[in-house]
Amino acid sequence: MKETDALLVVDSVSGVGGLEMGQDEWGVDVVVTASQKALMCPPGLGIVSVSEKAFSVIRRNSSSQRFYWDFDRASNMMKEGETPFTTPVPLVKALVMALQLMHAEDLQLVLKRHRVLFDALRVGCAALGLGDATQASQKSPTVVVSELPASLLGAQFVKSLYENFGTVIAASVGEANAHKIRIKTMGAITYDDIALDLNQIEAVLNTNGRNIEAGMGEKAARAYVRRCGMFDTLGLSSGGRQ
Repeated sequence: MKETDALLVVDSVSGVGGLEMGQDEWGVDVVVTASQKALMCPPGLGIVSVSEKAFSVIRRNSSSQRFYWDFDRASNMMKEGETPFTTPVPLVKALVMALQLMHAEDLQLVLKRHRVLFDALRVGCAALGLGDATQASQKSPTVVVSELPASLLGAQFVKSLYENFGTVIAASVGEANAHKIRIKTMGAITYDDIALDLNQIEAVLNTNGRNIEAGMGEKAARAYVRRCGMFDTLGLSSGGRQ
Protein backbone atom coordinates (compact mmCIF):
# COMPACT_ATOMS: atom_id res chain seq x y z
CA MET A 1 0.00 0.00 0.00
CA LYS A 2 2.98 2.28 0.54
CA GLU A 3 3.38 2.78 -3.21
CA THR A 4 -0.31 3.59 -3.75
CA ASP A 5 -2.58 6.49 -2.79
CA ALA A 6 -4.38 4.30 -0.27
CA LEU A 7 -3.87 4.91 3.46
CA LEU A 8 -3.24 2.09 5.92
CA VAL A 9 -5.12 2.79 9.18
CA VAL A 10 -4.54 0.48 12.15
CA ASP A 11 -6.71 0.12 15.27
CA SER A 12 -4.18 -0.63 18.00
CA VAL A 13 -6.21 0.40 21.03
CA SER A 14 -5.25 -2.75 22.95
CA GLY A 15 -1.91 -3.12 21.18
CA VAL A 16 0.40 -0.11 21.51
CA GLY A 17 2.56 -0.58 24.57
CA GLY A 18 1.89 -4.31 24.70
CA LEU A 19 3.22 -5.53 21.37
CA GLU A 20 5.51 -4.20 18.68
CA MET A 21 4.22 -1.42 16.45
CA GLY A 22 6.75 -0.27 13.84
CA GLN A 23 4.67 2.46 12.24
CA ASP A 24 7.43 3.98 10.11
CA GLU A 25 9.13 0.68 9.29
CA TRP A 26 5.87 -1.00 8.31
CA GLY A 27 4.45 1.94 6.35
CA VAL A 28 1.42 2.42 8.59
CA ASP A 29 -0.21 5.80 7.91
CA VAL A 30 -2.52 6.18 10.89
CA VAL A 31 -2.25 4.36 14.23
CA VAL A 32 -5.11 4.80 16.70
CA THR A 33 -4.76 3.85 20.36
CA ALA A 34 -6.10 4.91 23.77
CA SER A 35 -4.77 5.61 27.22
CA GLN A 36 -6.53 2.90 29.24
CA LYS A 37 -5.14 -0.31 27.78
CA ALA A 38 -1.47 -1.28 27.48
CA LEU A 39 -0.42 2.32 28.18
CA MET A 40 -1.75 1.71 31.72
CA CYS A 41 -3.45 5.09 32.19
CA PRO A 42 -6.95 6.15 33.21
CA PRO A 43 -9.45 6.15 30.32
CA GLY A 44 -10.17 9.36 28.47
CA LEU A 45 -7.39 9.97 25.93
CA GLY A 46 -7.63 8.99 22.28
CA ILE A 47 -4.18 8.97 20.71
CA VAL A 48 -3.56 9.13 16.95
CA SER A 49 -0.22 8.99 15.15
CA VAL A 50 -0.41 10.30 11.57
CA SER A 51 2.18 9.83 8.82
CA GLU A 52 3.22 12.61 6.47
CA LYS A 53 1.45 10.77 3.65
CA ALA A 54 -1.80 10.80 5.63
CA PHE A 55 -1.34 14.45 6.59
CA SER A 56 -1.02 15.39 2.92
CA VAL A 57 -4.53 13.98 2.44
CA ILE A 58 -5.78 15.83 5.53
CA ARG A 59 -4.36 19.14 4.25
CA ARG A 60 -5.91 18.66 0.80
CA ASN A 61 -9.30 18.44 2.52
CA SER A 62 -8.77 21.39 4.87
CA SER A 63 -11.85 23.21 3.54
CA SER A 64 -14.30 20.38 4.32
CA GLN A 65 -16.64 20.86 7.28
CA ARG A 66 -15.52 19.21 10.51
CA PHE A 67 -15.26 20.08 14.17
CA TYR A 68 -13.92 17.56 16.69
CA TRP A 69 -11.82 15.54 14.23
CA ASP A 70 -9.95 18.44 12.67
CA PHE A 71 -6.43 16.99 12.65
CA ASP A 72 -5.05 19.94 10.68
CA ARG A 73 -6.24 22.39 13.31
CA ALA A 74 -4.99 20.15 16.12
CA SER A 75 -1.56 19.94 14.51
CA ASN A 76 -1.29 23.69 14.17
CA MET A 77 -2.34 24.22 17.79
CA MET A 78 0.24 21.68 19.00
CA LYS A 79 2.99 23.82 17.45
CA GLU A 80 1.95 26.48 19.97
CA GLY A 81 1.91 23.96 22.83
CA GLU A 82 -1.88 23.99 22.98
CA THR A 83 -4.90 21.86 22.06
CA PRO A 84 -8.02 22.97 20.15
CA PHE A 85 -10.21 22.43 23.21
CA THR A 86 -9.74 22.27 26.97
CA THR A 87 -6.77 20.01 27.69
CA PRO A 88 -7.39 17.09 30.11
CA VAL A 89 -4.26 18.04 32.04
CA PRO A 90 -4.35 15.21 34.67
CA LEU A 91 -4.72 12.57 31.94
CA VAL A 92 -1.85 14.02 29.90
CA LYS A 93 0.37 14.09 33.01
CA ALA A 94 -0.62 10.48 33.74
CA LEU A 95 0.36 9.49 30.19
CA VAL A 96 3.71 11.25 30.50
CA MET A 97 4.40 9.40 33.76
CA ALA A 98 3.35 6.05 32.26
CA LEU A 99 5.67 6.56 29.28
CA GLN A 100 8.53 7.47 31.60
CA LEU A 101 7.96 4.26 33.57
CA MET A 102 7.91 2.21 30.38
CA HIS A 103 11.13 3.76 29.11
CA ALA A 104 12.76 3.25 32.50
CA GLU A 105 11.83 -0.44 32.36
CA ASP A 106 13.01 -0.53 28.70
CA LEU A 107 10.45 -0.91 25.94
CA GLN A 108 11.76 -4.26 24.69
CA LEU A 109 11.52 -5.66 28.21
CA VAL A 110 8.00 -4.25 28.53
CA LEU A 111 7.00 -6.12 25.36
CA LYS A 112 8.72 -9.32 26.54
CA ARG A 113 6.96 -9.06 29.92
CA HIS A 114 3.60 -8.85 28.16
CA ARG A 115 4.37 -11.92 26.06
CA VAL A 116 5.70 -14.02 28.96
CA LEU A 117 2.83 -13.17 31.33
CA PHE A 118 0.29 -13.77 28.56
CA ASP A 119 1.73 -17.22 27.87
CA ALA A 120 2.08 -17.95 31.60
CA LEU A 121 -1.63 -17.28 32.11
CA ARG A 122 -2.49 -19.49 29.12
CA VAL A 123 -0.30 -22.31 30.49
CA GLY A 124 -1.90 -21.93 33.92
CA CYS A 125 -5.43 -21.98 32.48
CA ALA A 126 -4.56 -25.12 30.50
CA ALA A 127 -3.36 -26.78 33.73
CA LEU A 128 -6.78 -25.98 35.22
CA GLY A 129 -8.47 -27.76 32.31
CA LEU A 130 -9.52 -24.69 30.33
CA GLY A 131 -9.22 -24.76 26.57
CA ASP A 132 -7.41 -22.22 24.39
CA ALA A 133 -10.21 -20.38 22.60
CA THR A 134 -7.81 -18.45 20.36
CA GLN A 135 -6.95 -20.70 17.44
CA ALA A 136 -5.10 -18.08 15.37
CA SER A 137 -1.40 -18.78 14.85
CA GLN A 138 -0.60 -15.19 15.84
CA LYS A 139 -2.01 -14.34 19.25
CA SER A 140 -2.11 -10.87 20.77
CA PRO A 141 -0.24 -10.84 24.11
CA THR A 142 -2.71 -8.43 25.68
CA VAL A 143 -5.72 -10.69 26.30
CA VAL A 144 -6.19 -14.39 27.07
CA VAL A 145 -9.39 -16.04 25.82
CA SER A 146 -10.13 -19.37 27.50
CA GLU A 147 -12.84 -22.00 26.97
CA LEU A 148 -14.74 -23.11 30.07
CA PRO A 149 -16.14 -26.62 30.61
CA ALA A 150 -19.42 -27.16 28.76
CA SER A 151 -21.35 -27.05 32.04
CA LEU A 152 -20.26 -23.44 32.74
CA LEU A 153 -21.43 -20.28 31.01
CA GLY A 154 -19.00 -17.41 30.70
CA ALA A 155 -21.43 -14.87 32.18
CA GLN A 156 -22.10 -17.16 35.15
CA PHE A 157 -18.37 -17.65 35.73
CA VAL A 158 -17.64 -13.91 35.54
CA LYS A 159 -20.42 -13.23 38.06
CA SER A 160 -19.11 -15.89 40.48
CA LEU A 161 -15.57 -14.51 40.28
CA TYR A 162 -16.81 -11.01 41.07
CA GLU A 163 -19.18 -12.03 43.87
CA ASN A 164 -16.57 -14.20 45.60
CA PHE A 165 -13.40 -12.19 45.07
CA GLY A 166 -14.31 -8.76 43.69
CA THR A 167 -12.27 -9.60 40.57
CA VAL A 168 -13.61 -8.38 37.23
CA ILE A 169 -12.91 -10.24 33.98
CA ALA A 170 -15.03 -10.41 30.84
CA ALA A 171 -17.20 -12.96 29.13
CA SER A 172 -17.18 -13.17 25.34
CA VAL A 173 -20.14 -11.83 23.41
CA GLY A 174 -22.44 -13.95 21.27
CA GLU A 175 -24.06 -17.36 21.52
CA ALA A 176 -21.05 -19.09 19.92
CA ASN A 177 -18.85 -17.67 22.68
CA ALA A 178 -21.13 -18.54 25.60
CA HIS A 179 -18.50 -20.66 27.34
CA LYS A 180 -15.53 -18.31 26.89
CA ILE A 181 -13.90 -15.84 29.25
CA ARG A 182 -11.41 -13.04 28.55
CA ILE A 183 -8.66 -11.82 30.88
CA LYS A 184 -6.49 -8.84 30.05
CA THR A 185 -2.72 -9.16 30.28
CA MET A 186 -1.80 -5.60 29.40
CA GLY A 187 -0.37 -2.54 31.05
CA ALA A 188 0.79 -2.57 34.67
CA ILE A 189 0.41 -6.35 34.96
CA THR A 190 2.71 -8.36 37.20
CA TYR A 191 3.20 -12.06 37.87
CA ASP A 192 1.26 -11.61 41.13
CA ASP A 193 -1.79 -10.58 39.09
CA ILE A 194 -1.49 -13.71 36.97
CA ALA A 195 -1.06 -15.94 40.03
CA LEU A 196 -4.05 -14.34 41.75
CA ASP A 197 -6.22 -14.83 38.67
CA LEU A 198 -5.28 -18.50 38.44
CA ASN A 199 -5.92 -19.21 42.12
CA GLN A 200 -9.31 -17.50 41.98
CA ILE A 201 -10.29 -19.25 38.74
CA GLU A 202 -9.33 -22.55 40.36
CA ALA A 203 -11.53 -21.78 43.38
CA VAL A 204 -14.57 -20.93 41.22
CA LEU A 205 -14.06 -24.08 39.14
CA ASN A 206 -13.92 -26.21 42.29
CA THR A 207 -17.14 -24.69 43.62
CA ASN A 208 -18.73 -25.72 40.31
CA GLY A 209 -17.97 -29.41 40.56
CA ARG A 210 -14.32 -29.60 39.52
CA ASN A 211 -11.70 -31.28 41.71
CA ILE A 212 -8.47 -29.44 40.97
CA GLU A 213 -5.36 -29.84 43.08
CA ALA A 214 -4.63 -26.66 45.05
CA GLY A 215 -2.30 -24.27 43.22
CA MET A 216 -2.01 -26.40 40.08
CA GLY A 217 -2.52 -23.53 37.65
CA GLU A 218 -0.17 -21.16 39.45
CA LYS A 219 2.53 -23.84 39.69
CA ALA A 220 2.37 -24.39 35.92
CA ALA A 221 2.57 -20.64 35.26
CA ARG A 222 5.50 -20.25 37.65
CA ALA A 223 7.40 -23.10 35.99
CA TYR A 224 6.82 -21.51 32.58
CA VAL A 225 8.15 -18.12 33.71
CA ARG A 226 11.20 -19.82 35.19
CA ARG A 227 11.87 -21.64 31.89
CA CYS A 228 11.67 -18.30 30.05
CA GLY A 229 14.47 -16.89 32.20
CA MET A 230 12.17 -14.14 33.52
CA PHE A 231 11.94 -15.48 37.07
CA ASP A 232 14.26 -12.90 38.65
CA THR A 233 13.25 -10.08 36.28
CA LEU A 234 9.62 -10.33 37.35
CA GLY A 235 10.63 -10.42 41.01
CA LEU A 236 9.17 -13.81 41.86
CA SER A 237 9.83 -15.29 45.24
CA SER A 238 11.16 -18.85 45.49
CA GLY A 239 8.07 -20.17 47.21
CA GLY A 240 4.51 -20.62 46.00
CA ARG A 241 1.89 -17.86 46.27
CA GLN A 242 -0.22 -18.03 49.43
